Amino acid sequence: MKNCLEQILDHLKKEGYFDWPVEECKDKVNMPKVIELIENYDLSFNLGTAAGHILMSTGNLDNLKLASWYLNREIERLEKKEQED
Repeated sequence: MKNCLEQILDHLKKEGYFDWPVEECKDKVNMPKVIELIENYDLSFNLGTAAGHILMSTGNLDNLKLASWYLNREIERLEKKEQED
C-alpha cells in the first residue's frame, strides 16, 4: 500500500500539476500553472505564495498552514495600508 506522500504525488501528477517526472522533483508543483495563475489575477507575493502552497496541499497540513500564514500576512498588509489611506 502506498504511503500518504505517494498518494498525494500520484494525485497531483494525474491532475497535471507536474510537468516533469515526479521521481525527480517530489516537492515541486507545475510552476508554469502557478505563474499563470499569479499573472492572470495579478496576485501579490503573499497571495501567489499562498496559492502555490494550496496547490501543493492535497493531504498535507503543513502546506495549508503555510498558505494560511501568507494569507494572514496579506490581510495584515492590506489592513495597514487601509489605515494609512
